[in-house]
Amino acid sequence: EYIQALFEKGIVKGKGQRLFCPGDAVTREEFVKMITEAYSLNVVGNDMAFEDVGEDDWFFPYVKSAYYAGIINGVSETCFGAGQPITRQEMAVIADRASYVAGVGLTESAEKTVFAERKSMIMPRKRWRNCKGRRF
Repeated sequence: EYIQALFEKGIVKGKGQRLFCPGDAVTREEFVKMITEAYSLNVVGNDMAFEDVGEDDWFFPYVKSAYYAGIINGVSETCFGAGQPITRQEMAVIADRASYVAGVGLTESAEKTVFAERKSMIMPRKRWRNCKGRRF
């Protein structure tokens, strides 16, 4: 239901015709595309120093807009990190910056709720297991 709504708004499109891969890792450029579409960011600038983002790449306009909006950095000064899986930490930072740029943020009461819920979600370490059933 939620994915369908995002699809209808053009925020997600899947990996190909009628192919959506929810188990795949999200790449840096895929997440940047989702964020720029979700917040309708369209910031323009002249130069971008990322050697791994070319004007012919499907993600070029999204990375460029996010870069000039100030919501992304590269993995280095000259490399965006195209094709690399994005971490949850990177997603959180980008989403926070995008919401700030777009003028959208959590209310004080919403922030309290988020942090209160986070405390209830913390599980003891002994409950975590990897895919092979080993505890970590």
